Amino acid sequence: MTLPIPKQKLRFMGDTEDDYVRVGDEMVARIGSVIDLAKCSRVIDIGCGYGRISAGFIRSTQFNGRYDGFDLLQPHVAWCAEHLGSERAAFHYLPIYSERYNPTGTLSQTDVRFDIPTGAADLIVLTSVFTHMYPDDVVHYLHECRRMLGKTGHVYATFFITNARQCSRPNIHPLPYEHTTFCRFMDREQPLHVIAYDEEWLRTQFAAAGLRVEGPIRQGQWSGEPEPFDDQDTVVLAPSDA
Repeated sequence: MTLPIPKQKLRFMGDTEDDYVRVGDEMVARIGSVIDLAKCSRVIDIGCGYGRISAGFIRSTQFNGRYDGFDLLQPHVAWCAEHLGSERAAFHYLPIYSERYNPTGTLSQTDVRFDIPTGAADLIVLTSVFTHMYPDDVVHYLHECRRMLGKTGHVYATFFITNARQCSRPNIHPLPYEHTTFCRFMDREQPLHVIAYDEEWLRTQFAAAGLRVEGPIRQGQWSGEPEPFDDQDTVVLAPSDA
């Protein structure tokens, strides 16, 4: 299936048109390698950006359900809604404040509530979202994910996770600055560029939100993992009572 591709000014990280298609398909295939997309009737993508993953889900032969993408970048959401929106795919803008991505936003991260019924989601995707958020915001989003998640649903999320293994290796993203004892960052001037969390702190927050880690934490390339699953670390979460 051929889908429109956003103009270069909307694409991040120097994506070419070929990158946009390839990376979107690879990311959806990676998600599908750990979660059965055929059983997902509703997918929520938090931080859908300019639609790489959105387009990947639309093109996927595994996924036949409904997709909802949310983002705080209004031009990107508008493009996705116009060019990728359909009866199966909807896109939603929220004026969320982020000192890095949306400094004029009026909605605090800790006040965000996604317009999704409680228990309606089979899969919630957050790729490269928690890697740009402060601790209180991470905690709120985890609780909001649990609210939206169905009993057999999953959260697929990426992080920069600090632990003894990561500390023993040279990292692509060094973390010289401490925000708290469980949170470090790379750039003094832009803390949210790369922000990392201690594994034990994260596990405590998952449990407090009513979520459990399903399977191993899949290590990313950023920390020098010789056989990485992705660039960032990947966590799959399920309801604790499931």
